[in-house]
Amino acid sequence: MKILLVTSEYEGLVKVGGLSDFCTAFAEQLKRQGQDIRVLMPFYGRIQDEVSISHSFPIAIPLSCWQTFHAVIHCVTLKGVTLYLLEYHALYGRDGIYDDGHAAYQDNPLRYALLSHAAFDLSLALKWQPDVIHSSDWQGALVPFYRREHFAASTFFSATRTVLTIHNGAYQGRADYDWHEQLGIHPKFMVPQLFEDMGCLNPLKAGVVMADRIVTVSPSYRDELLANATSHGMAGVFNYRRADFTGVLNGVDLVEWDPASDSCLPFNYSADQPAGKQKCKQQRLKQLGLDSLEDKPLFCFIGRIAQQKGFSLLLPLLRQLLQADAMRCVVMGHGEEGFVKELEKLAAHYPHSFRYLADFSREGTHNTLAASDYMLMPSLFEPCGLSQLYAMRYGTVPIVHGVGGLKDSVTGLDALTANRSKANGYQFFEPTLKSFLATVKQAIKHYHDDPFLLQLLRRNAMSTRFDWQRVAEEYIAIYSKLVADSNNSGEHSAPLKRA
Repeated sequence: MKILLVTSEYEGLVKVGGLSDFCTAFAEQLKRQGQDIRVLMPFYGRIQDEVSISHSFPIAIPLSCWQTFHAVIHCVTLKGVTLYLLEYHALYGRDGIYDDGHAAYQDNPLRYALLSHAAFDLSLALKWQPDVIHSSDWQGALVPFYRREHFAASTFFSATRTVLTIHNGAYQGRADYDWHEQLGIHPKFMVPQLFEDMGCLNPLKAGVVMADRIVTVSPSYRDELLANATSHGMAGVFNYRRADFTGVLNGVDLVEWDPASDSCLPFNYSADQPAGKQKCKQQRLKQLGLDSLEDKPLFCFIGRIAQQKGFSLLLPLLRQLLQADAMRCVVMGHGEEGFVKELEKLAAHYPHSFRYLADFSREGTHNTLAASDYMLMPSLFEPCGLSQLYAMRYGTVPIVHGVGGLKDSVTGLDALTANRSKANGYQFFEPTLKSFLATVKQAIKHYHDDPFLLQLLRRNAMSTRFDWQRVAEEYIAIYSKLVADSNNSGEHSAPLKRA
């Protein structure tokens, strides 16, 4: 099949969050499985000196009836995957991706509308008819709209279907109502059944209504998006499309994330030969200047520093356990300024037991994972989560709030440890400090009193496989059904008629 993947991030070029990991690993896996997969993304300013361009060509993008953008497409190949980089310097030639470090770019609606529309203009320019145009999140949510409206009469795209993957439903791209005209959205579509949302323009909402198929990144997160309390205000829309809405749990690149062959590590190890993990711990503690004289469990958090990630629980937990000298801990990531300042205070107050590293470097991430005994993930909600999958691959036992993809991927040890032969981590289910703290204290107790249990949990975690081949096969099945279903076009146009 011919598949065009439209994304705002791609690992190796631009990484802000898990979207980049998904798109890169997914595209490479589809390529390995013989699909004609190509990727479209912006040519951001920060990557312009980092890519080897094979060739370029101009492209016209008629976004609205009164404005056509004259841009350039640059072609790049990464690990066998063809990428088309959309250059329009006034919109993408900045150092930031979504923001300037303080606030979101005010023209983000235009930046990603142009990317979405370019999917069709690029295909026409290449004379390459995609079977599926697959986009993600609010940044690609206008793809289904442009397919159904701007290109509704085009015989070239008559068989093209759209798939929208939601990696985080909390980010919906809401914009001022007045953006609709510049984005090529007729006022008749600015209604509550489509774009209008409490006086704003909501691209994700319309994307869910108009895509041929909607996917999110775990089965449990799909269920949460269908429930009023956890749908980020979009339960009605998701329930309207529930028959075409599914959850596919993300995977892990088993080559990139393999402690047995990881070149970043000072010592390699595996489930069968685990001795290297303790050596990695000692070296990392020494490297970071953390106390290694007394045996204490090493915890880590690697991800965005944000309220969603449970920092209202994590910070008070760290204060209590660091004050009690019950742990060593490393936090890696960047994000919300208030939480970052609190982490910096902790690092200053507990220099021998806590480190905050404001980076996501590959070497630092891999070494911290290999060194840690436990990973903390108290996320208030988590569509899928990749950190816990990486952690398990490295024998770092995850301690998670049982929501979304965390619930789907981590089998928590029960109170009596009766399921120890299957458990690969710890779960708590009440988003309270009391529940989180009790679970972490249980893990610390097992660390000191039952090292055999810890080794069993590590082995179970390392034996759990979340591979991209499974993910690709599930998506290929979705694509195949869409392509084979000749009655699918127009099937979801009812909201437009009601509007």
